[in-house]
Amino acid sequence: MTEPSRRESPPLRLLIWMLPCLAAWSLPPRLAVSMGILDPLGYLFWSCAVSTVCLIIATALTGHWTTLRSYSTTDLRRLAALSSLGAFASYALLYSAYASCAGQACDGWPATVLVTQYTWPAFATLWSVLLLRDTLTCRRTLAVLAGIAAVAASTAGNTDHGSRTTLLLVLGAAMIFGLYSTLLRRVAYEAFSSMTVGFAVATALSWLAMMPFSRVPALPDRTAMWTASINGIVNALALVGGYRALQTASSSKTVPWIALTPLAAALFAGTAIEFQTRHWIGIAFVTASALLATLPSTQPASEPLLDTPPRFDLVEEST
Repeated sequence: MTEPSRRESPPLRLLIWMLPCLAAWSLPPRLAVSMGILDPLGYLFWSCAVSTVCLIIATALTGHWTTLRSYSTTDLRRLAALSSLGAFASYALLYSAYASCAGQACDGWPATVLVTQYTWPAFATLWSVLLLRDTLTCRRTLAVLAGIAAVAASTAGNTDHGSRTTLLLVLGAAMIFGLYSTLLRRVAYEAFSSMTVGFAVATALSWLAMMPFSRVPALPDRTAMWTASINGIVNALALVGGYRALQTASSSKTVPWIALTPLAAALFAGTAIEFQTRHWIGIAFVTASALLATLPSTQPASEPLLDTPPRFDLVEEST
């Protein structure tokens, strides 16, 4: 089975998709350090709820409501499985990592979390080798090694138990998001409607998780509601825009934008996150890792992981 066809986007259209995406991908670290009274699961619930509302409106306004209603039970199950990874599990771990670094609990670790979360392209490389039978080339090996170097550089000198726990949380988030990105290569749904389903499922899952495990009120304070709302909007924009850009442009045109995300996130964080020299070294390594991991490959397309072919007819051509 071949990959779904993509019609090349004009440079201006790609720029329109990718610039907001770059900003959206870069904002969550700054927002995640300001959860107010919410714990990570409460913050995730409100973020996903806002994303779902935004995507429902966007789906209706862009004329894709019929596409949303046409999804079969198989489609919905597949989208739910993907969203449980990309929109729920990875963000639950990531927000937990940022929350564990609140105040002075692990000084300097919010910056380490930021660096480490962007190792997901390196994890995606490993998942593609394991699941999609991609070849472990020299370039992909260097991407993984650069990701390891990024984590090693940013964690230099921090060995306390709390810091190790934080590191395991964010590495788990990066690993799961890498898996999500790898599986996403084998499906092709219309962006707005599919992400609406995904975030609706993530909202339900975060609500179910929040009820037994949260120790704080479910209702956010003003600070939490503000940051969760912005985070929900930018998360929806980032995932839809990135997915749409990849559907309408070649990898060689989108890769540079993805690779710039760690640096952009560090610049957007400003004074909200304190960076030391070791963190900037980590950002350099993780940027190189993302670039190496996402460069277009010249090898033949991998065999599909899923037994049932995705419904490529649900992808609409760009005009």
